[in-house]
Amino acid sequence: MVDEEILTFHEITGKGGHRRIYAPKYDEAGSKLFWAKKILKKLSDTWPDATQSAIDSLNA
Repeated sequence: MVDEEILTFHEITGKGGHRRIYAPKYDEAGSKLFWAKKILKKLSDTWPDATQSAIDSLNA
């Protein structure tokens, strides 16, 4: 999930080696915006005409 830019982390050292402590990258509002952009991007890449038509119908 770090690679997908959903979580961040910091490393700590301890007995047995390094450990990662994970935390959400965004708050609730930021997460909603992140997912909305990601979904719209994928839809636009897959079906550009249908996606634009659907977005236009929402704005009308």
